[in-house]
Amino acid sequence: MDAEKGSTETNKHSVHIAAQERIVVRPNLAWYLAYSALPIPIALGIYLALATRDIQLTVTAVAFAGVVVAIFEVFAIVHLLGLSIEVDDENMSKVYFFGLLRRQIPREHLRASSHVERGSDWSHTRVDFERADGEGSGFSAYPFWVWRAADVDLLSTIAAEGKGWRVADHLELVEQERVDTIWIYVLFGAASLALVVGLWSATESHSWTPLWPLDVAGGLMSYVPLVVWIAYGKRLPRRPLMLWPARAVALIATFAIPQLIWSPVPGPSS
Repeated sequence: MDAEKGSTETNKHSVHIAAQERIVVRPNLAWYLAYSALPIPIALGIYLALATRDIQLTVTAVAFAGVVVAIFEVFAIVHLLGLSIEVDDENMSKVYFFGLLRRQIPREHLRASSHVERGSDWSHTRVDFERADGEGSGFSAYPFWVWRAADVDLLSTIAAEGKGWRVADHLELVEQERVDTIWIYVLFGAASLALVVGLWSATESHSWTPLWPLDVAGGLMSYVPLVVWIAYGKRLPRRPLMLWPARAVALIATFAIPQLIWSPVPGPSS
């Protein structure tokens, strides 16, 4: 009786562990850079719209435009950081906004197919992940442009092997993913804190000077170490003696970069 009870508890524990084991794939560096550049055409468009209508560009109008651009950029950053493809022993899912939305395909019905999209002077590969039974909707992944080619190859391999590819056979990779995910959230929290400080400084302390955009720019640039870490962190040697100093440098740079940008901005006149 006790042996049976112990066996049941062990099985429950095994199921719990399996539910926590997953592979997480995130976009590559090029996509982060593209999102980071979004404020430039938006700000330029707002400026041209105001200038062509002979609207006087007062400090208030410029500040309002800056806040609009900053809000849009924060939304873009949250969308991008919350975007991933997750694989566990039961499903492959494309995750949006840290799990608020997801497209999920059961592994037993998962299939992948590759297609080449062509234009007049361009072409690129698209990999579609779909349900073999035709039910529900799948999702696409663009290697090189959005996702790392090696990651898309891994996802395609998982789809080809079906249920034969088990996360438990790749526990070292799973553990690395867990630690990397935690550190990504740490860097994201630090960068978000710097952005809040920058927005507060722009609206409360430096709204009187045309240099206030430096406050916002400094806050946004604090996300650069996070982006670089997501893009290249997996390429670092996995030895703790190498990883933890690199993590410390990324955290220090998250606060140091905005400080370097903010330092030339003069304080408010007394």
